[in-house]
Amino acid sequence: MARREGFPFPHVDIQGVLDRDIAPVLGSASMGMAPRNEELVMSDTTQAPEAPATEPVKTTKSIVPSKYSGRYKNGGDDPLALFIKEQCKGQDGAFSFDAFFHLCAQNGVPTEKVEHYKAQVAEKRHGAEGRARMTLRNMLATIVRKNGKALAADGSEVPIDLPKPALTGAAKEAKATSTDNAANPAAAGTPPL
Repeated sequence: MARREGFPFPHVDIQGVLDRDIAPVLGSASMGMAPRNEELVMSDTTQAPEAPATEPVKTTKSIVPSKYSGRYKNGGDDPLALFIKEQCKGQDGAFSFDAFFHLCAQNGVPTEKVEHYKAQVAEKRHGAEGRARMTLRNMLATIVRKNGKALAADGSEVPIDLPKPALTGAAKEAKATSTDNAANPAAAGTPPL
């Protein structure tokens, strides 16, 4: 059994642990240290083996996780997203932020919020266009969901039926817990009346 002086656990067989437990995982025949009589020599002529050629890793600047990127590509496909795309089409067919900001303000999104995101887009801040579309769209969705309609750019009312968003994750669990506690006050630690 190989023991090391000064090692805090003199009863541990270090070499045995390396050979028995670690080497099989790493696929090495022996993890043991080189014998002391061998000398390791470094040379300027020694070169590292060439790494195999790999395909370049595709990088993106988007903050949206790849599993969601398809869902939000081109602005989405729910009734409000289609309405926004139709109303905010520029003369070249591309999305017009000026038309979008006007549409949001016209439908009751707070002016200071619209101006805040408008300034960020004008400054060309990283991710500002996506943040503006997402955040203002969500504010607009709240208004449209409440009213059941939106005002088009020409001032006409367009009925839009948006379902209430489904709760997921932690919000879903919190609601379930609060519902359970409301039905059974003893479960919440509240004594019955």
